[in-house]
Amino acid sequence: MDVKERIRQLMGEQHLTQKELAERSGVGAVTISRILNGHFEPQAATLAKLADAFGKSVSEMIQDDLYDTNKRKTIYGYIEYMGIIHRINGFKSLESFYTKVKDNLKTKDNMNKIGIKAEQDKQLHLSKEGNVRGIIGAVIGDVVGSRFEFLKRIPKEYDLFAEKCTFTDDSVLTVAIADSLLHSRDFKVSISDWVKRYPNAGFGVRFRKLMRGVKDVSNDSIGNGSGMRVSPIGFFAETLDDTLELAKQSAVVSHNSKEGIKGAQSIAAATFLAKQQKPKDEIKAYIENEFGYNLHLTEEEIKERVAIVNQENKNEWAENTCPLAIIAFLMTDDYEGAIRKAISYNCDTDTVACMAGGIAAAYYGVPQEIVNNVVNYLQQDLIDVINEFDGLNLQITERITPKEFHRWGGYLVYGTGENKNNETEGYMAMKNFRATNVLEGIDHNAYAIPTVGRSLDEIKAAVDRFIDYAEGHKDKTFLVTQVGCSKAGYTPKQIAPMFEKAKNMTNVYLPLVFKEIPETWEKIKRTKG
Repeated sequence: MDVKERIRQLMGEQHLTQKELAERSGVGAVTISRILNGHFEPQAATLAKLADAFGKSVSEMIQDDLYDTNKRKTIYGYIEYMGIIHRINGFKSLESFYTKVKDNLKTKDNMNKIGIKAEQDKQLHLSKEGNVRGIIGAVIGDVVGSRFEFLKRIPKEYDLFAEKCTFTDDSVLTVAIADSLLHSRDFKVSISDWVKRYPNAGFGVRFRKLMRGVKDVSNDSIGNGSGMRVSPIGFFAETLDDTLELAKQSAVVSHNSKEGIKGAQSIAAATFLAKQQKPKDEIKAYIENEFGYNLHLTEEEIKERVAIVNQENKNEWAENTCPLAIIAFLMTDDYEGAIRKAISYNCDTDTVACMAGGIAAAYYGVPQEIVNNVVNYLQQDLIDVINEFDGLNLQITERITPKEFHRWGGYLVYGTGENKNNETEGYMAMKNFRATNVLEGIDHNAYAIPTVGRSLDEIKAAVDRFIDYAEGHKDKTFLVTQVGCSKAGYTPKQIAPMFEKAKNMTNVYLPLVFKEIPETWEKIKRTKG
C-alpha cells in the first residue's frame, strides 16, 4: 500500500470526503485530488498536515509500507533502520528527503547491512528526472517569452531569463483559473478579481471593459486568451470529458465563440493527455481529429504562415496560435526545448510559449533549476496560488524592482519635485513618468519621495519616513525606482545606502543597482564630511 492508498484508507475509516479532508488539513482540494490520482507525491509539509488531520504521525501515515515484510529491504526499511522518518519535517520535500537517504546508501557497508540491491536504488526517485509537473510550466513559458513579443527577429541563442522578462496577463489568468479550481470559485468571478489586481498586465481593451461589466461589450472573442489560461484544467480534471467541459466553461466567460472554445479545449486536452503520458502520435491524432488543427506543418510552412498572420494582425487568434503551441511540444524532446521552439515561431511569443509550456510541463516536467529561476519574476500572491496548486514551496529570494514594473501590482515609489510653476511633478530614471498629485507620501497606487532640489540629508529623512510607512503596511507591496537618480541629479551610489534597511523587508522591491552597492549611509556621510 503506497501513500495515496493509505490516505484513501484513512479517509474511508474516518468517513471523510476530499473536501472535508481539505478543510480539516488546510491542504488544497486540488492537491489532495492529484495525490490520490497518483499525479505527484506529497511534499513533506503536505504529508505532515494530512497526518495531523488524521490524528497520525508521519511514520504512521506510511506504516503499512514501513512494516510490509515484502518491502522491508527497500527504501522504507532503510528509513526505519536510520530513524530518518522522525525527522522528515526538516526537509523541504520528499524528494530532498529521499536524496538524503540515497546519500547514506552510498557506502557498501550500509548497502550490505540492510540488504538493499543496487537496482532497488531506483526507487528513490519520485518522478522522472526529479522534474516538476504543474502550471508553473505555463507561467515560465510566459515569463521567458515576454521579452520577445514585439521583436522582428528572435535571436538564435539567448538565456532563458533576463532583466526584461516579466509575467504578463497570460500568467495572471492562468493563476485565476487555478484559483477558481482550488477554491470552487466561479470562473468569471475569479478572472475579474485577478484582472483588478493586475490591471496593467497586458489585457486587451475590450477584455478589460468586459471584466468591469461595461454594457454592450460582447464576450465572443476568437483570440487565444481562452487557451493561454487553461492549463490548470488539464492538470485538475480526472477525465477527458471533464477536461473539455471545464475548458468550455472557462472559455465562454470572454471567448464564447467556436474558435475561442476550440482553442481552450485543444490546449486543455493536450495538457490532460500529456499528463496521462499518452504517446505523442496519439495526442496529435486526437487533436487533429477532434479540433481540425493541422499539426503536420513543416518548419517552412510554419514560417510562411506566421509571416502572413503577423502581417494581417491575426497573430493573437486562437486558430493561428493554439496549433503552434501544440506543434512546439510535439516536435521537441524536453521542456526547455518546447518553449524555445514556441518562441522561435515569433508569433505572440509569450502566449504560445505559455501554452506550449503547460503541455510540456505535464509531459516532461520542468527542471528544478528553471523553476527556481522564475520565482523572482513573480509577485507573492501569484506564487501562493502556484504553490498550492502544484504542491510546491517556492519562495522569493531576491526582491528586485522589475524592468517592466508597469505590469506589476503594488505601489510605485518615485522621486518628486516642483517645476518652475511650483507644480509638483514625478520623475523616474527607469521610465518617463510625470503624474503625481502629492509631493510626498501615498498617491493612489504610488508613493512619492521628494528629491529634486533636496539635499542628501533631506532625501534620507524622506526615505526613512517611507520605510517606516512600509513597515507599518505589510499588506502593501512597494516597487522602488531609482529615486533621486534622474532630475535630482544624484547617483545610485549616493542614494542606495539610504535604503539599506529596506533590503531585508519582504514587501519592498529595490532596483538591482541599489542592491549591488555595498556602501552604508554612515560611509556616505563620512565621505560628505
